[in-house]
Amino acid sequence: MSGKNRILILFFCIMTICLIFCKEKQTITDPTPENPIAVDKENREVRIAARLNRIWCDESVSVHNCVVYVNGIRAPKALFQAYCNHADFFDALIDIGADPGTDMGDNPDSAAVPNGSKFDVSFRWEGAPKSYTLNEFVADSLGRPFEIHMHNGRDRAVSTNMGCILCYTSCNISITSNKNYNWFEKMQMCYPFRPNPTILPADSTLIIIIFRLAD
Repeated sequence: MSGKNRILILFFCIMTICLIFCKEKQTITDPTPENPIAVDKENREVRIAARLNRIWCDESVSVHNCVVYVNGIRAPKALFQAYCNHADFFDALIDIGADPGTDMGDNPDSAAVPNGSKFDVSFRWEGAPKSYTLNEFVADSLGRPFEIHMHNGRDRAVSTNMGCILCYTSCNISITSNKNYNWFEKMQMCYPFRPNPTILPADSTLIIIIFRLAD
């Protein structure tokens, strides 16, 4: 074998090793209103782009809609209006390995809560000193921390077009919701939630919302 062939073989061996062991880490860019979902399978997270609907912290009390698709029926009552639709968001969560759990049904039991994968949810925007959790900028007068889980109600979410992506209380339509308030409490209009206007930015600010699978 000639020296030239040995060099070529060595070169290809080195390139093969680099491809196997030195694979470049995928760079995930933040979502935008035009491209509203970013899926990061390596870190098991989904990022979505939304805008702040500040009326729910300046002029009234936020009800049970935290994040809703901007073209969904419930969007006017949401603190955050997402640029991605609820069905695409559900599918993105499945892509990172989330378990949707079981469907609460059309007429849930009073104790029903979402039982799919649990998520750590954070919010950030340009100029924010850090990323915030719901517990940091939404006060609950009953003192219960937010525990966000996925719910297996994709078909119902699509057929109703409510647009719900994250609700403050357990919900049979929203893709994710808060397990610490069951269906009975939702139906009793138990909404002790107060967003903090001193933390949240100006109306219509672009918000990046990160849903990361909890360990």
